[in-house]
Amino acid sequence: MLQYIFLAVLATSAAPEVLRYQSSKNVSSRADPNFISKEGQSDKYSFGNLTTEFGSRVSKKIHCKINYSNPSADCSRLGSSDLKLLASLPTNITRLDLSFNDLSFIDNQAFLNFTLLEWLSISHNNLQYLKNGSFLGLLKLTMLDLSSNNLSMNTETYPVGVFKPLKALQRLTIHNNTHINDTDLDYPHEAFADLQNLEYLRLDGLQNKSLGIGFQNMTSLTTLIFRGKDEGHCHFQSLTNETFENVASIRHLEIINCRINGRLLEDGVFVPLPNLTFLDVSHNDALRFENLRKALSAITDISNITTLKMTNIVNPYHPGLCVTNDFAQSLPRKLKMLNASSNSIGTLEMGVLQFMPKTVEQIDVSSNKFAFWRYLQHLDKLESLKVLILGGGDVFDLPRYYPPAYARVYDHCKDEISSTTDEPHFLYGTLSYLTQPLPPKLREVNAIAAEFNNHLSEFHFNETNQLTTINLDSNNFPIVKGPIKGLTFLRRLSMTGCKIHEIYPTFFEFLGSLEFLNMSYNVLGDMALNRNRSLFIHLVNLTVLDLSFNNIWRISPNAFKGLDNLQFLYLQENPILKFNVFISHMHSLIFINFTSTNLVSLPSHVTNELENIKQNSANFTIDFSKNIVHCFCSKISFIKWLTKTRVLANTTRITCTFEDGNKRTVDNLEEVYNNMKKQCASNLEAFSFIITATFVVILAIIGAIVFRFRWKLRYLYYSAILHYKKQTDRANEEEFEYDVFVSYAHEDHYFVENTLYNELQNAGLKVFIHGRHFTAGNFITENIVRAVQTSRRTLVVLTQCLSKSTWSRYEIQMANMEQDHTGRSVLLFLCMEHLPHLPHEIGMYVARNTYIEFPNSQSTEREVSLFWKKLVSDLKSQ
Repeated sequence: MLQYIFLAVLATSAAPEVLRYQSSKNVSSRADPNFISKEGQSDKYSFGNLTTEFGSRVSKKIHCKINYSNPSADCSRLGSSDLKLLASLPTNITRLDLSFNDLSFIDNQAFLNFTLLEWLSISHNNLQYLKNGSFLGLLKLTMLDLSSNNLSMNTETYPVGVFKPLKALQRLTIHNNTHINDTDLDYPHEAFADLQNLEYLRLDGLQNKSLGIGFQNMTSLTTLIFRGKDEGHCHFQSLTNETFENVASIRHLEIINCRINGRLLEDGVFVPLPNLTFLDVSHNDALRFENLRKALSAITDISNITTLKMTNIVNPYHPGLCVTNDFAQSLPRKLKMLNASSNSIGTLEMGVLQFMPKTVEQIDVSSNKFAFWRYLQHLDKLESLKVLILGGGDVFDLPRYYPPAYARVYDHCKDEISSTTDEPHFLYGTLSYLTQPLPPKLREVNAIAAEFNNHLSEFHFNETNQLTTINLDSNNFPIVKGPIKGLTFLRRLSMTGCKIHEIYPTFFEFLGSLEFLNMSYNVLGDMALNRNRSLFIHLVNLTVLDLSFNNIWRISPNAFKGLDNLQFLYLQENPILKFNVFISHMHSLIFINFTSTNLVSLPSHVTNELENIKQNSANFTIDFSKNIVHCFCSKISFIKWLTKTRVLANTTRITCTFEDGNKRTVDNLEEVYNNMKKQCASNLEAFSFIITATFVVILAIIGAIVFRFRWKLRYLYYSAILHYKKQTDRANEEEFEYDVFVSYAHEDHYFVENTLYNELQNAGLKVFIHGRHFTAGNFITENIVRAVQTSRRTLVVLTQCLSKSTWSRYEIQMANMEQDHTGRSVLLFLCMEHLPHLPHEIGMYVARNTYIEFPNSQSTEREVSLFWKKLVSDLKSQ
């Protein structure tokens, strides 16, 4: 406690304001919410509007955050216009941030006591000039940031000797200071001459100026950066052979957004830089390929450049550019990485790839306008290429002027169209597919947002390629059909956001080496996974499958067949209604994501399979969060599983929908399950009673209906049997095989067979009697139904014996059913004697149908003759 008071007294005597040290142990006034105690790594000094223990007040409020574990002070964004606050800071700090204030100058000896300071930022202030003693005492400073001030590049702002105390300085940033339109400006090379240990320098680029002789003393300088537009001021306009002649030590040179006019770029501009390994001339859209070619040609064989970035050195609205063989030959022979994105490249002159440096390992030509052309057949000439980037690139502002007419479309490219037969792979119509050669060491192709718009149909690559990774995200492949052949080493394939709505099983047929497949953010819907055949059956090595955000709502049971080695399955953000899928073969599963689907439960066979997988893999989990579970009695087995399983990654705060329609988030799912057991048990008893009673009533109704229509049902049954036994259908339902079927009792057979049969036959009628026409071996019932259906009329010889015959009564029933079913007149009764006591059923049929009486023994011969004529006439009538 005493040391804190002593420190506060010293600080107060060193400043005109009263300093108060805020400690967590003795401060009772309002404390800043960002205050951290010494035990928590930092304390805070405060000036202004706070009352001390002695009742004193201050007039100004300034806060610096002090970190004691790594001695540093953050005094940024305080609005301070002077450096008086330094008097209150510990002198042992190694980092000091004074950025975003309103400082206009730095006093001599301002940092004299901060001999341990290594890092100092005074960026984003209003500094107008520096003094010779501004940096006295900063013997250990290694990084100084003076960017975004008003420090013009001249000897008045940077007096000779100003940087002399900074013996250890390695990094200096003074960009975004100079007003580039001032022609009197020049690089203060005499002031920089003292920075012999400086390694990194970032400054503004002056128009038509060279780096002066003082830079020769900066022998440690390896990185020199000029950036314009939003990152600083840079307007070189021209680069001459003298521009960099005094910085021969640099290895890393960036000249970005510096408005270089390619016609003012001298051929020997890079000759003084023998140690250069990294060159970036991006976003100088008036530089042009041809001008850069001339500058590179001067150093092609002597340059050590391994990285060349030349993004957007052609106007982005150029209609199309051809890269020539001459340009390829000018590239440094030790080049490993080339970035030529956003250059409106349309094609390459035949042979360009053969003239490229053999050492190139990575090429970025994204955001160009490539045409599919014959130069691709030489792609395998890039023997060392490992990474090829073809994706989308920069986004540019709308043009302020029309592109200059300095180049024609495909400028300098020769017309290579030929009808010769020495290149059979490129003869129109000779093959159904191409075999695209790939560089032998190519491992990765990145074509994100490359503006591909294709149906991925059959395509072949040379089988000797070693390609392992392809990224096709954010293109347009509505239909993915394939097959794609030759990619036998492909491990990773990403097709996120490609608007895919249909995938054919053939697409993956020859991609069995895949281990990672990302097809998220497409529009697969229910088409891709709702098939009996699995799309992924050939992907036996797949470990990661991402199908999230695809609007999938239906998945077939065998959708994931073949994925025996799958470890991670992502299905989140799909409106899946049911997950009735077989997963028992996926023994290697580690994680399934069901987040934010429409699943309200999982089938019992799925939960059983999940448990079996858990037994084999202790780390296996699923994420079922952000789903609304149906806490219904019908789903109680699933609720029970949720309370017992160890598969769920997080079982807290599950949202339930109850049978009364209420929805709420539950913290204790086991309590919900116990309540459901009680409720569902009582509901089960009532439900069982209702089901049993309903079943009994239905049986009773069915029994009554069957009894009521028993004869009709029996008739229909045997009619159906006969219908299927007939070899041919009747051509016309009014054409019958017999005119009359005679139904009689066996006791009356003499009369029927010797009298009635003969009379009717002699009258021209075809008569069916069971004694002569029933088919032996068939059921009697079948014979009866056949007789009724194949005869126009059924004549019942009504006698006392018939009324007692069961089969005769059955024949009458079938004839009556035929009559009701077809609507035609069938039954005719021949009453042979007076029968006062007929059975009720037969009497009912007699009363409803026509009957005729047989003459008695007293009848005359004429009356008998009239009877037979009348009977024949009635039988022939419809």
